[in-house]
Amino acid sequence: MGKSPEKGSQTLSYLIETDPIKLQSGAYYANKKETKTTPQSYDIDMGKKLIEVVQTYLDQHLTPNDFLSID
Repeated sequence: MGKSPEKGSQTLSYLIETDPIKLQSGAYYANKKETKTTPQSYDIDMGKKLIEVVQTYLDQHLTPNDFLSID
């Protein structure tokens, strides 16, 4: 089971409230600490496949009218 919204937002709140000098720019944070990502997160081919899957899904479920027009 996943985290509650309150627990899930703790890391984001931590990052907002922490002095930027104490944080590592570009780092991945989970559970209020710097964390290494999985090896899969560096797999460029997997990332390209994910983009293709997401694009196919969006093409099937969204129309141009679903997007906001900013004038």
